[in-house]
Amino acid sequence: MRHAILNTLLLAACTLAGSATAADCLRYDYREVSFKGTLVLKTPETTLTPHAKHRNPTEKHAFLVLDKPICTTAGSNTYESGETNQSELMLYTEQSAGLAQYAGKSVTVSGVLMHAFVADAHTPLMVAVKRVAVLAK
Repeated sequence: MRHAILNTLLLAACTLAGSATAADCLRYDYREVSFKGTLVLKTPETTLTPHAKHRNPTEKHAFLVLDKPICTTAGSNTYESGETNQSELMLYTEQSAGLAQYAGKSVTVSGVLMHAFVADAHTPLMVAVKRVAVLAK
Protein backbone atom coordinates (compact mmCIF):
# COMPACT_ATOMS: atom_id res chain seq x y z
CA MET A 1 0.00 0.00 0.00
CA ARG A 2 2.79 2.42 0.90
CA HIS A 3 4.42 1.80 -2.51
CA ALA A 4 1.15 2.51 -4.29
CA ILE A 5 0.80 5.85 -2.49
CA LEU A 6 4.43 6.78 -3.19
CA ASN A 7 4.03 5.84 -6.86
CA THR A 8 0.86 7.93 -7.10
CA LEU A 9 2.55 10.93 -5.48
CA LEU A 10 5.58 10.56 -7.74
CA LEU A 11 3.39 10.34 -10.84
CA ALA A 12 1.43 13.43 -9.75
CA ALA A 13 4.65 15.37 -9.09
CA CYS A 14 6.05 14.43 -12.51
CA THR A 15 2.79 15.37 -14.22
CA LEU A 16 2.67 18.75 -12.49
CA ALA A 17 6.34 19.41 -13.24
CA GLY A 18 5.79 18.49 -16.90
CA SER A 19 2.78 20.77 -17.30
CA ALA A 20 4.52 23.63 -15.48
CA THR A 21 7.42 23.28 -17.90
CA ALA A 22 5.09 23.26 -20.92
CA ALA A 23 3.32 26.36 -19.59
CA ASP A 24 6.66 28.15 -19.36
CA CYS A 25 7.64 27.34 -22.95
CA LEU A 26 7.64 30.16 -25.49
CA ARG A 27 5.43 30.23 -28.57
CA TYR A 28 6.32 31.29 -32.09
CA ASP A 29 3.84 34.15 -32.11
CA TYR A 30 6.12 36.79 -33.68
CA ARG A 31 5.88 39.08 -30.67
CA GLU A 32 8.93 40.77 -29.27
CA VAL A 33 10.54 38.85 -26.40
CA SER A 34 13.70 39.44 -24.36
CA PHE A 35 16.51 37.08 -23.39
CA LYS A 36 19.46 37.51 -21.02
CA GLY A 37 22.85 35.99 -21.60
CA THR A 38 26.34 36.49 -22.99
CA LEU A 39 26.77 37.51 -26.61
CA VAL A 40 29.51 35.59 -28.40
CA LEU A 41 30.91 35.73 -31.92
CA LYS A 42 32.15 32.49 -33.43
CA THR A 43 32.59 30.57 -36.64
CA PRO A 44 30.51 27.41 -36.14
CA GLU A 45 31.86 24.17 -37.55
CA THR A 46 28.53 22.45 -38.08
CA THR A 47 25.02 23.18 -39.30
CA LEU A 48 21.72 21.68 -38.15
CA THR A 49 21.31 19.94 -41.51
CA PRO A 50 24.11 17.36 -41.79
CA HIS A 51 24.92 17.87 -45.47
CA ALA A 52 24.28 21.61 -45.70
CA LYS A 53 27.20 23.75 -46.76
CA HIS A 54 28.07 27.04 -45.17
CA ARG A 55 27.51 29.98 -47.47
CA ASN A 56 30.65 31.54 -46.02
CA PRO A 57 32.53 29.06 -43.78
CA THR A 58 34.86 31.71 -42.33
CA GLU A 59 32.12 34.17 -41.40
CA LYS A 60 31.59 34.80 -37.69
CA HIS A 61 28.04 34.63 -36.43
CA ALA A 62 26.52 36.16 -33.30
CA PHE A 63 25.03 33.88 -30.65
CA LEU A 64 23.45 34.48 -27.28
CA VAL A 65 24.48 31.95 -24.63
CA LEU A 66 21.44 32.12 -22.37
CA ASP A 67 21.62 32.55 -18.61
CA LYS A 68 18.99 29.81 -18.37
CA PRO A 69 17.73 27.38 -21.03
CA ILE A 70 14.38 27.89 -22.74
CA CYS A 71 11.83 25.70 -24.48
CA THR A 72 9.28 26.33 -27.22
CA THR A 73 5.97 24.78 -28.17
CA ALA A 74 5.37 23.65 -31.74
CA GLY A 75 4.04 26.35 -34.03
CA SER A 76 1.62 26.33 -36.94
CA ASN A 77 4.32 26.24 -39.64
CA THR A 78 5.80 22.84 -40.44
CA TYR A 79 9.34 23.93 -39.53
CA GLU A 80 8.32 25.33 -36.11
CA SER A 81 9.15 22.30 -33.97
CA GLY A 82 8.88 22.36 -30.23
CA GLU A 83 12.33 22.53 -28.64
CA THR A 84 13.54 21.80 -25.13
CA ASN A 85 16.57 22.80 -23.09
CA GLN A 86 17.89 25.36 -25.60
CA SER A 87 20.82 27.28 -24.14
CA GLU A 88 22.08 29.10 -27.23
CA LEU A 89 20.30 31.26 -29.81
CA MET A 90 21.63 32.39 -33.17
CA LEU A 91 21.18 36.15 -33.58
CA TYR A 92 20.67 38.08 -36.75
CA THR A 93 19.87 41.61 -37.74
CA GLU A 94 19.45 43.37 -41.03
CA GLN A 95 22.80 45.00 -40.29
CA SER A 96 24.68 42.43 -38.21
CA ALA A 97 27.89 44.47 -37.99
CA GLY A 98 26.54 46.24 -34.90
CA LEU A 99 26.50 43.07 -32.77
CA ALA A 100 30.30 42.75 -32.58
CA GLN A 101 30.50 45.60 -30.06
CA TYR A 102 28.64 43.41 -27.55
CA ALA A 103 30.88 40.33 -27.88
CA GLY A 104 31.76 38.84 -24.49
CA LYS A 105 29.30 41.07 -22.63
CA SER A 106 26.26 40.17 -20.53
CA VAL A 107 23.31 41.59 -22.41
CA THR A 108 19.57 41.61 -22.82
CA VAL A 109 18.56 40.89 -26.41
CA SER A 110 15.05 41.84 -27.53
CA GLY A 111 13.57 40.60 -30.76
CA VAL A 112 11.38 38.04 -32.46
CA LEU A 113 11.98 34.36 -31.69
CA MET A 114 11.82 32.03 -34.68
CA HIS A 115 12.63 28.43 -35.40
CA ALA A 116 15.52 27.95 -37.81
CA PHE A 117 14.26 27.66 -41.36
CA VAL A 118 17.44 27.71 -43.45
CA ALA A 119 19.66 24.73 -44.15
CA ASP A 120 22.83 26.36 -42.83
CA ALA A 121 21.39 27.46 -39.48
CA HIS A 122 23.61 26.74 -36.49
CA THR A 123 21.01 26.53 -33.71
CA PRO A 124 17.39 25.36 -33.76
CA LEU A 125 16.21 28.76 -32.51
CA MET A 126 17.01 32.19 -33.91
CA VAL A 127 16.23 35.74 -32.85
CA ALA A 128 15.62 38.63 -35.23
CA VAL A 129 17.29 41.28 -33.05
CA LYS A 130 15.60 44.60 -32.49
CA ARG A 131 17.61 45.87 -29.49
CA VAL A 132 20.61 44.94 -27.37
CA ALA A 133 21.31 46.41 -23.94
CA VAL A 134 24.41 45.77 -21.83
CA LEU A 135 23.58 44.54 -18.33
CA ALA A 136 25.08 46.33 -15.34
CA LYS A 137 27.75 44.35 -13.50
